[in-house]
Amino acid sequence: MPEIGGGRVGATLVNVFEIAPEKQDALVDEIRETVDSMGELPGFVSMSLHRSLDGERVVNYVQFESQEAFEALRDSRDWEADMGEAMASAEVDPHFYEVVLTHEASE
Repeated sequence: MPEIGGGRVGATLVNVFEIAPEKQDALVDEIRETVDSMGELPGFVSMSLHRSLDGERVVNYVQFESQEAFEALRDSRDWEADMGEAMASAEVDPHFYEVVLTHEASE
């Protein structure tokens, strides 16, 4: 399971997709298909996908060794060609973040 924290993670991309509830499952499936090969790419650390319970959003949490590693990955292929209908219809709001705190429940 991916761990949220520093270490080899230098940049975290949080990408929020706003989507019609009836297209949420299709968007999750499309993202799942596009990330199958990411584990082999230099600089990629992990990805976690979250769906909102109201059906209106999908949040993609992606960790990279650096923002430059993301830019190299972004430039390495035509991502728009991989987009399906659901992804093309979503409103996307991507931003980079740095992990500054993690906290866990005591056992």
